[in-house]
This record gives sequence, C-alpha cells and structure tokens, in this order.
Amino acid sequence: MADIYIVNMFALDGKTEIRDYGAYSSVRNLTSEADISLDGDSVTVSAEAGTFYYQGNLKDAQLPWNISVAYMLDGKNVAADELAGANGHLVISGSVTKNKLADGDFYEAYMVQATVLLDTVKCRNIQTEGATEANVGADKQLSYMKLPGQDLSFTIETDVTDFSMEGISLNAVPLAIHMEKPDTSELDGQIDDLQDGAQQLDDGAKELAAGAQELNSGAAAVASGAASLVAGANTLSGGAAGLAGATSELSSGLSLLAGQSAA
Repeated sequence: MADIYIVNMFALDGKTEIRDYGAYSSVRNLTSEADISLDGDSVTVSAEAGTFYYQGNLKDAQLPWNISVAYMLDGKNVAADELAGANGHLVISGSVTKNKLADGDFYEAYMVQATVLLDTVKCRNIQTEGATEANVGADKQLSYMKLPGQDLSFTIETDVTDFSMEGISLNAVPLAIHMEKPDTSELDGQIDDLQDGAQQLDDGAKELAAGAQELNSGAAAVASGAASLVAGANTLSGGAAGLAGATSELSSGLSLLAGQSAA
C-alpha cells in the first residue's frame, strides 16, 4: 500500500507558535523554510500570519476502503506501467470495497466518487455502464459514485492507440444523514378531531337521509290528499249544479201554483 499522509491547514492572524498532535511517522513544512519538529505525537512549528500548511505522514494507517484497478489488453492481464503507448482493445476494471482492518465508520458514513478521464483521440468506442459522462474538451470524463454502506465497481472498454491516461481520481465526502423521530402529538390530536368530525358528518348524513324519507312520505300523503280534495271539489261542483237545477224547478213550481191560486 502507498504511504498515507494528512495535510493540515491553519489560518493565522499573526505570527504563531503552533502546537499540533497526530500519530505521524514524520512531518513536513509545506509553507515556509521554518523548522518543524515531531516529538512523539506532538508537532511544533513557528508560522507567520496567513495560511500555513504542513504534511503529516501516518504510521500503520489503513484506508477505510480497499481500492483495486485491473487492466486487460486484448484479453490478457497487464500491469499499469506496461500500458504506455499500447494499442488494442483495453478493459479497465475498478472496485471500492470496505476495508475491515480500518477503524471508524467511514465506509458507512462517506460517499465515494471515482473519476476516469480518457483522451478520445487515443481512446475510441468507449463503453461503460453506470457512469455520469461529460465531455471535457477532447477528453471524456466518466464518474462513478457509491453511497455510504455500499460497494462500487465499474468496467470500461475501449479501443486504444498509443495509449496514455491520467490517474484515476477518488474522492470521499461525508454523507451521513441522522433522522430523529418527529414529534407527532399535535398531528395525532388533529387526526382524532378529523375522525370525530367524519363520524359526526356520517351521523348527520344518516339523519338527513331519514328526514328525506319522512319528507318523501309526507309529500306522498299531501299528493294523495290533494287528489282527494280535487275529487271532493268535483263532487261538490256536481252537487251544486244539481241544487241549482232543483232550485230552478222549485221556482217554476211556485210560479205555477201562484197562477192557479189567482184563478
């Protein structure tokens, strides 16, 4: 495994004697010519105002991920340093998996992105799956992403001429999302009120249906009574006509009787 180091940065308002700590095998001043010392886990250095950087090389460090890249040229496995100027059909396979020897929860909390940049003049018929593709001038950029707690794997196939490429870039970004259980007591009360209102609405609908039934029955009774009233009115009209006729006959009879009495 290649060496692992950390670059530390300090933003200083004035000249400062820095004392820092880390499990380093060695340290290196990246900003000035000032001496930087390592005593056990303690780092000391004098720095001027501005931004100060120093590098701490880690001892016995383990990356949180196992990273592997393999190459096949025309169906044969080849080492990366043998590919410069190669011609043929190239397959690049990469993977990022959990390193069980590493401490911490980086695998579960970090998103990892792998980026491959290929020269489209030297690499033709580029084929891959699961990548976000972008054209960067004459280059094609392929980006692959793994979410926290997941592994990443990718395969790229291309026909190459006088092959060369930049190194594959891997970036890790913390993406832990902590969800707290929300307080739903107020919402629960509103749901209870809504259920009570729905029950009242249902009861009211039933009462309305019963009232409508009674109204319908009443309307039928009124209609029946109205029919009887019309029939009675017709009978009354007929009786009145008969009475008028009888009255007329009575009047004629009285006139005849009066005439006979005079004689």
